[in-house]
Amino acid sequence: MFAGSAPAQTTYQGNAGAGSLMGELALDLEAKFRTAHEAFLAADVDRSGGLTIDELISVCRANQLPPDNVQAAMASIDVDRNGMIDYTEFARHLMRT
Repeated sequence: MFAGSAPAQTTYQGNAGAGSLMGELALDLEAKFRTAHEAFLAADVDRSGGLTIDELISVCRANQLPPDNVQAAMASIDVDRNGMIDYTEFARHLMRT
């Protein structure tokens, strides 16, 4: 994905669930940032080292994606269940989409 891949342009394909939302978001982030790390840093507004639900909602809105499935996406990606998505969880998820 990111480094070395061609930029992608996408539009949200409807309310098909958390996986679809995060796939669409991954494509949007890929188009805007050179690396997953850059995308993560841009989303981590409070510089806590983890993405909160509010930060994910903000990223969705900034990319014209409805935040409807953010809660489900958070539950799916937050493997250690600490209420935040750390960079490892974020990058691992992007590599699967």
